[in-house]
Amino acid sequence: MTTRTCRVGIHGRNNEEWHDIDFQVLRDAGVEVIKPMSHTRPHHFERMRRELPNAEIITRLYNGAFNKGGHPSASEFAGEMIPVITNLKPYCTKFHIHNEPNHASRDEGWSNSDEDARSFNAWFIEVFRRLKEAHPWASIGFPGLALGEHSHRERTWLKLCRPAVEMADWLGVHCYWQTPPGQGPQLLDEALGMNFKHYHSQHPDKTLEILECGNSNIHSNFPISDEAIADEYVRWLQEVFNYPYVNSASFYILSSHDTSSWSFFCWRTEHGAIKPMVYRVGAMHRPRWIPVHTPKPEPQPTRPVDTPAGLTNQMVINAFNRAALSLGLDGWELLNRAGLDLKALARDQAARQALYSGPKLAQLPNLSDEQRQLIRAQLPGDVSFAAVGYSGFLKEDAELLLISLALPPQVWLRNASSALETRVARAWNRYGNLLSSIADRLGIDLALAVAAVAAEHDPRGLASDHRLVLRFEPHLFFQRWGRQHPDRFAAHFQFDPARPWQGHRWRAAAAKPWRDVHEDLASEWAAFDLARSLDTTAACEAAALGFAGLLGASHAAAGYQSAAQMLDAFASSERFQVLARFDLLAGPGGGSRQIDALRAGDLETYATLAAGPNQAARLAAIWRSAVAAFHHATL
Repeated sequence: MTTRTCRVGIHGRNNEEWHDIDFQVLRDAGVEVIKPMSHTRPHHFERMRRELPNAEIITRLYNGAFNKGGHPSASEFAGEMIPVITNLKPYCTKFHIHNEPNHASRDEGWSNSDEDARSFNAWFIEVFRRLKEAHPWASIGFPGLALGEHSHRERTWLKLCRPAVEMADWLGVHCYWQTPPGQGPQLLDEALGMNFKHYHSQHPDKTLEILECGNSNIHSNFPISDEAIADEYVRWLQEVFNYPYVNSASFYILSSHDTSSWSFFCWRTEHGAIKPMVYRVGAMHRPRWIPVHTPKPEPQPTRPVDTPAGLTNQMVINAFNRAALSLGLDGWELLNRAGLDLKALARDQAARQALYSGPKLAQLPNLSDEQRQLIRAQLPGDVSFAAVGYSGFLKEDAELLLISLALPPQVWLRNASSALETRVARAWNRYGNLLSSIADRLGIDLALAVAAVAAEHDPRGLASDHRLVLRFEPHLFFQRWGRQHPDRFAAHFQFDPARPWQGHRWRAAAAKPWRDVHEDLASEWAAFDLARSLDTTAACEAAALGFAGLLGASHAAAGYQSAAQMLDAFASSERFQVLARFDLLAGPGGGSRQIDALRAGDLETYATLAAGPNQAARLAAIWRSAVAAFHHATL
């Protein structure tokens, strides 16, 4: 597609007050539509308009009186909203009345029966009439209904509310889907992710606003990673861009103070960690936007684009990868379509750093002109082989936040025979593409980058259910909190005073039996959650996080504002665990003595700096064995 009518949006924070990081998310995700609630403080609307002047604002008219007991009358609701709309006129002209009134729980003032539908239809018409009389300039829409005919009788409601829908200026719709384990996502199912197609079939003259959308696996307890959700959101948007009657699609939700209910959907955590979908949607390919119902211009032919000279194979690999991801494709699909041999390009570090000598971009088969342009846009205009020398932290590097973690299976390592070889193979197979780019950034041998992840650690940072791997340390929690609250600490935690790193036990209450903290991951999390209920900061700082067991107290050295923020980032993606491993090793800007030793291939000096002289020989030997295992497996 060369044009689109659908703009990319997000439902705003469901709280009166927003925070600076909310606006950072809006900017980083390239949000084009913001959907705040009407009780959001007016100065936040002013900031939206100031910082994102081209974004459209669609306000959800909200009243807290909707509940199981009923709802305000049409005159009460309209009377409350008329001055609200007056105050928002400088910032917003588009509003929708209420939200999901058909929800079977009756939390929104009605339920899902025919009688409820007819009642809401009459209520909406009266509210709409009163609002329009007061504000004829306002564009007022029919709200999104709770999704699902079986549970919420959504499509029956759509029929019964036809008079209200036809009166409204536009029609809202919700599109949610799930991804059961072992199955593909339901994002293209016409009753779920493509639900808007039914609305268009019933009301072909209405412009549609997708007021809520996203993956809702949390409702079925299906495990899924935030990286996978980010992939789904890009793929889904690329499909929605094909429908010229859709004006916007707003994902649920920017952020929420109610983390117990909505943290799964949030695009950032309350501790300030930004989730992968923000970066992926921000970097996504977006065809040129045109307003709904305007004639589409004829696509202009594009000139063939050549691959610039002086590029390494790694740069070409990353360009194809990022272009594919920006289109919602598998990360290696464009490279495979073009017939490039990824296994040869990525064979070893020498091959990756070699100059690309394949066909020019314009000569590669099976690519459209648009795809070639996207690939070329990812290639650096000025080629530099001096990868060393950057500022800040690796976790802030745009490319490292966007490229695929892993290479495809045809370049995986197999047939490992020892525990160390298994860890090396697992590190490469899980993070090989990211490790290759990190090695380039830091100017170290690729085998050493793999060893940094695998030599001392099992590189699995998320369990099979996508919970963060962590180890809670009661003795460290005692140092940070228990010393000031000895009785409360002793009621729940124990450790060996002579060997404080041993004898770790916990119990939920005095009447409960003691349990080994490190019995399994469920016990680790239960002990950690208990500690977190006593003091969040101390608990997060006393936990070893991710595959490398990075202590929460080291958060600042890895570029995080708090241990809780680092924990949230690690839980959202193993990518942040890998980047933190190297940020702690290299320091901001990559100028540490340890990384200098690795650049020189001096494992003895590195090991002395990392572990001290007494453990240096042992550590250097482990790293040397890991390097040998990697080279042996990739021959």
